[in-house]
Amino acid sequence: MKKNLIIGIGNLILGDDAAGPMAARGLKKKLAHLSDYFDFKEYYNFSLDLLDEIEGYEKVMIIDSFDNGGMKSGECVKFSLDDLDGHAHGRFLNAHGMNLPTLWKFGRRMGLSMPSECLIFGISGKNFDFFHEKLSDDITAAFDAILDRLRDEATSWTSVDRPVITGDLHA
Repeated sequence: MKKNLIIGIGNLILGDDAAGPMAARGLKKKLAHLSDYFDFKEYYNFSLDLLDEIEGYEKVMIIDSFDNGGMKSGECVKFSLDDLDGHAHGRFLNAHGMNLPTLWKFGRRMGLSMPSECLIFGISGKNFDFFHEKLSDDITAAFDAILDRLRDEATSWTSVDRPVITGDLHA
């Protein structure tokens, strides 16, 4: 069975840019019971080398933060490769002058074993310019809900349902 990959992209010392790797870490804990289905990686340099990280997986979930001026910080947006096709601007979409859909097509043309599906989750942030290891308050407040959403999406790729907790949680 081929595994699926969850990869968080970002820089751990640039504030909100750390949201991708931190989300991948959080999902690794939440999905520990599904380790037969998933690998988890943190990736700190959005470049052509990303092809080496994703090659051979069945499906890949990419988590990255981005600065979307009009969007509230802490919102999580789901994209497909088709949604991003034609967008060549911004670090979130750019691998050394090549957007993610073009990178994907390049990998296929090179004969690489590319995943059959790629979902991209962008976490809207606002603090990318300062060296510090803390997410903004908006992302921190939304982080558990973001992880739950990502977990639900990831578990839909397996034949295993989320564990159901029954009984009185306040006992």
